[in-house]
Amino acid sequence: MLHILNGIGTWTAANGEGIYGSRPWKIFGENPANAKVVKTSMFNEGKLRYSAQDIRFTTKGKTLYAFCLGKPTDDIRILSLRKNNPYEKKAIASITMLGSKEHLKWHQEDDALVIDKPSILPDWEVLGFKITFKK
Repeated sequence: MLHILNGIGTWTAANGEGIYGSRPWKIFGENPANAKVVKTSMFNEGKLRYSAQDIRFTTKGKTLYAFCLGKPTDDIRILSLRKNNPYEKKAIASITMLGSKEHLKWHQEDDALVIDKPSILPDWEVLGFKITFKK
């Protein structure tokens, strides 16, 4: 139990800025096209297996946070932030991974925002990304 609590504390220290004081974004998130649908009742949520394609969004002020619910094995593709998307008209200024000082490479394609897989992944499963937009 202490190991789990320490893990939660470590994750929260790194990713808390995207949680505390945040609000829902224009959409809750996105799932992979082949995502399994599980009715969430009767405590059967354990049947869900999330991947890096399962993304959840929060926002605080003019900052967007994107959380990948699984560790990526390849580049991260966020379909909702593709070029000319209907959700955000301002251009992306920067992207950082919460809890990391690593400089991330990224670019927008016609079908997705592509973030190169970070070279150093943290121990935790859910990765948070801070996305800021140009003024």
